[in-house]
Amino acid sequence: MLICVVLLAAGARAAEAHTASFHVPSARELDAYVSREMRKRHIPGLSLAVVRDERVIKLKGYGLASVELGVPATPETVYQLASTTKIFTGAAVMLLAQEGRLSLDDPVTKLLPELPAAWSVVSVRHCLTHTSGLPDASLSDDTDEVIVLTNCQGAGPEDIVGGIATLYVPALADVK
Repeated sequence: MLICVVLLAAGARAAEAHTASFHVPSARELDAYVSREMRKRHIPGLSLAVVRDERVIKLKGYGLASVELGVPATPETVYQLASTTKIFTGAAVMLLAQEGRLSLDDPVTKLLPELPAAWSVVSVRHCLTHTSGLPDASLSDDTDEVIVLTNCQGAGPEDIVGGIATLYVPALADVK
């Protein structure tokens, strides 16, 4: 969700300069466009939020969230995105770095102070290059509980940070 907000904010700034020559479609035109593109690109379902001046002006689900079960998409549908968000995250972080709002060498604890102090050795750059030493994790489909997907289950952050980077990427272990 944070990724979408960051990208929308960045896109809004870029769009402001073009607003005078930009046609604002009606709700019906937007619905027709989304439906055409979904058919053309074989997209079974999507959830759309249109934000203008920091206000949500359209929130709607289109098509199916689950083709197998015939479940309609809604604005609240949670989609399995896997790795498709990586490029958006990288682009958003680089925009923030370009604007001077963060540095790739900032510790993640500067941006997220609620993280364990042991994670202060992990930088934004480590996260972007998958050299942070943090384990892969996922949410359980049944409980939304965080599941650690490495053989480090049961280890605390102080046991994990630094050790995995050395284990998996020895050449990058000393990269700061």
